[in-house]
Amino acid sequence: MLRDDGVVRQMHAVVRDPAKTRLLRSRKEEPHKVRTRAGTGPVYQTTLLAKIFGLMAIKAATLDPCGVGIEMESEKPGWCDALNGLPGLLGSSLNESLELRRWVRFTQRVLPECLPDNGSLELAEETAELVQSVREALAISHHDDFFRTWDTLASLRERFRQKTWMGVNGEEKSLSRKDLEAFLSAAEKVLSHGLAKAAITGGLCSTYFINEVTEFEKLPLAEHSEDSESLPVQYVRALCFKQKPLSAFLEGPMHALRVFNSQTEARKMYQAVKSSELYDRKLKMYKLNVPLTDETFEIGRNKIFTPGWLENESIFLHMHYKFLFEILRAGLAAEYFEEMKHGIVAFMDPEIYGRSTAENSSFIASSSFPDARLHGTGFVARLSGSTVEWLSMVLHMGLGAEPFKVVAGELRFEPVPTVAGWLFSSRATVDFEKGTFGFRLFGKTWIIYHNPKRQDTFGPRGMTVARFTLQMADGKTVQHEGEFLPAELARALRDGKMKRVDIELS
Repeated sequence: MLRDDGVVRQMHAVVRDPAKTRLLRSRKEEPHKVRTRAGTGPVYQTTLLAKIFGLMAIKAATLDPCGVGIEMESEKPGWCDALNGLPGLLGSSLNESLELRRWVRFTQRVLPECLPDNGSLELAEETAELVQSVREALAISHHDDFFRTWDTLASLRERFRQKTWMGVNGEEKSLSRKDLEAFLSAAEKVLSHGLAKAAITGGLCSTYFINEVTEFEKLPLAEHSEDSESLPVQYVRALCFKQKPLSAFLEGPMHALRVFNSQTEARKMYQAVKSSELYDRKLKMYKLNVPLTDETFEIGRNKIFTPGWLENESIFLHMHYKFLFEILRAGLAAEYFEEMKHGIVAFMDPEIYGRSTAENSSFIASSSFPDARLHGTGFVARLSGSTVEWLSMVLHMGLGAEPFKVVAGELRFEPVPTVAGWLFSSRATVDFEKGTFGFRLFGKTWIIYHNPKRQDTFGPRGMTVARFTLQMADGKTVQHEGEFLPAELARALRDGKMKRVDIELS
């Protein structure tokens, strides 16, 4: 990567212990001494924290003209690739700005663990300038008139890319923890206002947007090369945008559930989705989107499919499962387990599903499909991410959000199961007693909960962990009283040295 002065630099992130503030970097020659071919210079190494701030800054600099979504400037629409025409309509997405908000909040929470009050973070000079400039632009922005801020951010983004197109200069600049916190605070404020502007009737939030240029000025014609027969290129500068939200998609509410601060907020969004056309009342499952009747065919192939089929109003299983998982993670356990009875393939009627209920589909034809005989039938048009979403749900039900944790400097295994009473076995089998619920951890260790009364493990009267019986790989059996396993046993479990862990609930 060759710069104007001949200096070659590449960027490379190195993961380090977050408690340390010392940069881990390779030995680098002084810039004026480096003269080498493009792409062959020394590697620039930095910390994971520095890389996170760089990515957050470039994402924040890609906010759309209304400060609501993140622009689709990569010519890709994100997860819903069937909206392949939307980037050409200056599309933007709330999904990415919601995830940026999660990232900002996460970094706000862990930054004190990474840097002391008077500490600082060294970044590549170009990255440090971007973080500072974006923070200044966001800090003086007006959420009712974001255009000027957008114009500034777009210029900062392009300037940064121009500077780093062929590498970084190798110089570093320190930003204090106060500077970093100011950046996070400014970003959080803007993103919060953006989420508020994305709200639509009924408590839902929009997911995708078309940003239409309504005012512009023409720039001088760009001259074409002599060997080209093409006409001169006319460039324009946008002066005003009108943002049009697309019809509702399930993806936006799914991401929104991740950023709410309370179960009350999450419940309102869940109820709004269930009250909308996103909910298939016949199948009791969730569709990818509401009818696209008012949308142009230019948005992409979503629009050309028959409603209820493929990526238009079908039960696109991956996103349906994502939404169910977020209901669980938001703490709406009672609602999740009620949805589970008819929203998880394993509990569906195989005669209607049309295939083994041990097998997930790409999509399920919804009740919007014209042929009622296919409503609820699963089809496989491609590989589906629904399987890994189901595995994630099982692990979250069985272990909680953070089963392995460090407390007072010591590792521990502290499972917090969230399992409905009806999921515990109603009869005994050869290997398992009545009133058990189990799964395999790390593909080798059975985790078995014992709950003879088959009571819920959540709610005011929820059952909790009381004691462990551990069957070690060497044949030994170890008993342990309490709600968690201490460091030595937790490490043995994590290292795969246990065949089975029986956990009694009380």
